[in-house]
Formats: sequence, C-alpha cells, structure tokens
Amino acid sequence: MTEEEYEKKVKGTKTFCIIIGIIFAISFVINLLNQNYINVLVSAVFLVLLYLFYSFTKNKKIAGPIIGIVLGILYILQLSILSIIIGICVLLDSVAMLKYIKSN
Repeated sequence: MTEEEYEKKVKGTKTFCIIIGIIFAISFVINLLNQNYINVLVSAVFLVLLYLFYSFTKNKKIAGPIIGIVLGILYILQLSILSIIIGICVLLDSVAMLKYIKSN
C-alpha cells in the first residue's frame, strides 16, 4: 500500500465513522429517553471506539487498525446481511492499514 492509498483509506474511515457515529448518537438519545441504559452504554462505547478508530488511524498509530478490527468483528456478530458486509469491509481495510503502519 502506498501513502496515497493509505490516505484514501483514512478519508474513508472518517466518512464511515461520521455516518455510523450519527446513527449511534441517535440511538444513544432514543435509548436514554426510553431509559434503556444498557443500550445507552453500548451506544456510548461504540461512539468512543469510532472516535479512537479514526483518530489513531489518522495519526498512523497501530491502535487505530486494531480498534477497526474489533469494530469489524462486532459488526459481523450482529448477524444481519448489512452489518456483516460492513464488518467485512472494515476488517479488510483495517488489516491493510495495520500492515501499512507496521511496514513503515
């Protein structure tokens, strides 16, 4: 992977994190209003992981792709077609970014 390809993946990671972050922020508010505190906690954890995923990946820290791998696995475990596809894409990109960071 070249530096340019890595930067494209980082931009894709930013877009992914913003879109999914908005979904989890909405989920956080809805669950808070419904007093479903377990899901509030889950949403908050996902928001933190998304932030760390982007932040560490942008700064070329190995923790970013590792968090991405964790997020990918969590998406796959949701067992819906869309979440499995998203999870696989996140896993593949995270592994590629991890290899790039380790080689530099």
